Amino acid sequence: MHKTSLSPGVFSLITASVPRTPAADDGAPSISDILTQDYCLNWPILSEYFKDVVAERKDYSAGARKCGALAAKVYHQVSQVEPSRLQDVLEQNLSWTPAPKTLSECIGLLGTDNPLRIHISLLIASAVLERALGDVYLTVSKAAQCPSLLRDLLATEELEMTFGPTAMYLLRCLIGPPSGLNLRNVLWHGFAAHHEVPEEYAYLLLVVASSLGKQLTNLESGPGKGVVIHRPYISFPQEGLMGRVFEDLSDSDLAAAEQLFSHSYFILPSMLPTWRAAIRALREKKYSHFLVLILPALEHALRRLFACANSCPERVLTAESTTLYTTLDEILSPVLSNGKSNHLNEEIGVAKMEMLLDLLVHPNGPRLRDRISHGEVDFCGLSRTFPVHLLCICVIFCTQYTFKEDVKQVSKQQKGQQRQ
Repeated sequence: MHKTSLSPGVFSLITASVPRTPAADDGAPSISDILTQDYCLNWPILSEYFKDVVAERKDYSAGARKCGALAAKVYHQVSQVEPSRLQDVLEQNLSWTPAPKTLSECIGLLGTDNPLRIHISLLIASAVLERALGDVYLTVSKAAQCPSLLRDLLATEELEMTFGPTAMYLLRCLIGPPSGLNLRNVLWHGFAAHHEVPEEYAYLLLVVASSLGKQLTNLESGPGKGVVIHRPYISFPQEGLMGRVFEDLSDSDLAAAEQLFSHSYFILPSMLPTWRAAIRALREKKYSHFLVLILPALEHALRRLFACANSCPERVLTAESTTLYTTLDEILSPVLSNGKSNHLNEEIGVAKMEMLLDLLVHPNGPRLRDRISHGEVDFCGLSRTFPVHLLCICVIFCTQYTFKEDVKQVSKQQKGQQRQ
């Protein structure tokens, strides 16, 4: 059993690139020079810091390591600021995004004791930032469509002309191609456990978002001096139909689901805190938190089933930059990339496969993971319908992959709670 789903190279790059204590001789600018008074990045200083690697367009590993040292120093400075003060100051430069309130809440979340605060903040911030950058690209280019892949969007000439080469290089190192940190894909595809991504990166990404906003307002021309045109959020016409598939869940149902998670081998022990945190978020009616936690966690669990059913255990791990990730599109495809049949269909059954396809893949369905991970939905406007539907699907899988004796034990515990 793998203790991590990060391949050795990816694990080392993400976890070891951030020094525990910022060093004066690590090549990064001094702590006092990195940030301006409003906690935004000092771009001229960073341009000097990245000058030897900024022209690179294929291998971002060297830049990723520089990001680690930078993140450590940014964290050292901003973590000493009163959380509410940091939130107020950074929020002033977030109005260029379609969801400044959502990003502000992510900043506030980092100042709490929520054990999943890093995961939640990075997942939501990367989605909002992708949407915001796409809006800027469309505003500047007047193009009809935005590049569908984030790495292609980050490579556009329009964004580099707007924000500058240093800012775009930093973004490519953080959330761009697999040769960098690739935090967006590592998190949204469920490869990283809650403790595997350093907190410093969450602070750095949110500081970058605020710094880009300040960069826009300082431009002599362009969208910063006018208006960034934001695309409307998508709606879910299927929501009413989905809401009739399963009944709503009571507090005792949520407690039973949490107990079931602890007994099911559908979930790795290292991922269990994420599933529990998702239940807690649903209990607290934080539907966006529930969805950004449970969707990657479900993909992680399904990937393990896929790897077992198709006898390819190596596919459980993150890919290195030379190979492709195993994502939901392939996990739920009827045919593998080598032309052979996907045996996951036989493993879980046609009904469960269709249930997943309806929710996550079919073009006429909600395509929930895609829509949320690319920032196409209003995180503040999510209802209870999809969280309940998704949790019920997870319970079905967890029940299938739980020893019968454990299922009976969970059932007895639930009945005992109901009598109290």
